[in-house]
Amino acid sequence: MEIKTIEFNGKKYRPVCVCGRWVNRSTTNPRTYLSRDMWCFYTNEVLGNRDIIHHINRDSLDDRMSNFEKYYWGLHSSKHLTGIKRSEETRRKISIGKSKPNPVRSLNILGENNPNWKGGFSNSYKYSPYRNLV
Repeated sequence: MEIKTIEFNGKKYRPVCVCGRWVNRSTTNPRTYLSRDMWCFYTNEVLGNRDIIHHINRDSLDDRMSNFEKYYWGLHSSKHLTGIKRSEETRRKISIGKSKPNPVRSLNILGENNPNWKGGFSNSYKYSPYRNLV
């Protein structure tokens, strides 16, 4: 594969392999993707962390505006997973995984009712020695 550098809006992009697929990513920090930058530039829209720019023809190096669709990440996943054929064994494992109770939640070993709980996450301020200083 010939590595071809692309310039767009004053930034340089080059193809890199990310998670097994090739995408055009910027060469300077912050590392951004050409497809996202093009979408923001041409639509004057700010993309959130959960917004995904989908390539209609599934070629992630084909960065043309006519090849882009914006999706929320959950809808994008369901679009790609629709129609997948799974074996009986795989479907059984998936259904068992969904129906198994979570022992951590069922025993409440992570909550405030646990005598060994030292705080954490959003409630840690309750037990902080500095809580009265704020």
